[in-house]
Order: sequence, then C-alpha cells, then structure tokens
Amino acid sequence: MTLEHRRTPDQVAEIEGRMNESDTFGEVRFRDPHYRTEMQKIKRVAERSRRPVSFRAFLEVIKRFQPLNPEASGVVDPTAPIKQFPNSLRAYLVRRLGIEDKNVRFWTMVNSGAQDVFDVDAVIEIKRPIGQSWYPVPLKMVSERRGDRVRRIEGHRVVTMEEEVPSVHILGGIFPAFVSKVGEDIMAALGAEGFVESTAEVVVGK
Repeated sequence: MTLEHRRTPDQVAEIEGRMNESDTFGEVRFRDPHYRTEMQKIKRVAERSRRPVSFRAFLEVIKRFQPLNPEASGVVDPTAPIKQFPNSLRAYLVRRLGIEDKNVRFWTMVNSGAQDVFDVDAVIEIKRPIGQSWYPVPLKMVSERRGDRVRRIEGHRVVTMEEEVPSVHILGGIFPAFVSKVGEDIMAALGAEGFVESTAEVVVGK
C-alpha cells in the first residue's frame, strides 16, 4: 500500500507564500476566561450608556491578552513581536519616523471579537511627539484592495494590506519590499491625518 503525504493548509500556505491573519499577526488569548469577563464588562458599560463599545475600550482590553511568548515568561512585548511581519513592519516605521524604538507598538486583534465589530486585524500604535499620547493605526488584511474609499474607525484611517503576505522563508527577496509597501501606506495615512508630513497616495478601506 502506498502512503500519500498530504500537506496541511498551513504548509501549503507557506509554500505558496500566502499567510492568513493568525499566521501573520498572532492571536489574542480569547480562550482565557478572564478575557471573556473583561469583554463582558465593557459591553455592559456600553449597554448602560446606550452606546456601542468604543474601539479604544476594545483595544485596552486586548492589550492585556496578547499572545504568550514561548521563549520567555509573560506576554509578547508589543515593541518586539515574535511574528516576523509585525516585527519587521514596526522596525521599518521606527527607522522611517526617526523615533525611539519604544515609541512604536504592535497589537494583534485576531480572534478578539474586534474583527467582527470593527473589521480590523491588528493595530500599530505610535506615540505622538507632542502630548505623548498614543495614535492607533488599524490594519486590515484583505484579499484585494478595491477603490480608494477611506474607511475610518473613530477618526482613524484603516490601512489595508493584501492577504498574500510573502513568506520570509520562501520568498525572502520579496518580503522586505512588502514590509516597506505597507509601511509607506501607514506613513501616508499618518500624513493625511497630520501626524507626519507625507504626499504619498494611500489606498485604504474595502
């Protein structure tokens, strides 16, 4: 009898240079019972105020339930993501903005519930040079970028990126170009919001 080896979907995705949201960004610890408790709290607050749950409130809860670091105790450092793409993207923005490493943070929102409510997969946070507040840039992975309609979440532009993220292992030469492309889209969105000076065109939203 001949045994046929079948590749798993993840193996096929890596070989073909495709990555899904979990592969690319990592996942929120949504199975943690404390996470469910915290989410229920902010939903009850929203219900009492008769307003939808705010993106900021969602984000603040999600920050406390980022993936665990398999190589160290505790959760993943938002300034040192263990996933290759957000780690490279964050480093690119630090260089491009000319700011301290600690002033650019990455948060995954995959499987947090935010994907259903806000249609967002991750957030890059950048500290403002004036006022020292954190400015969130929502990221959304899409199958294709269509049109140039701007989509916003509470005033912040959503930057989209094609879901076919080149695998760093298979397509190493393409990966840096992809990181810089998404990085420049973020720079353009920041420029459009007056955060930095930029004349680049940005395609955002679905």
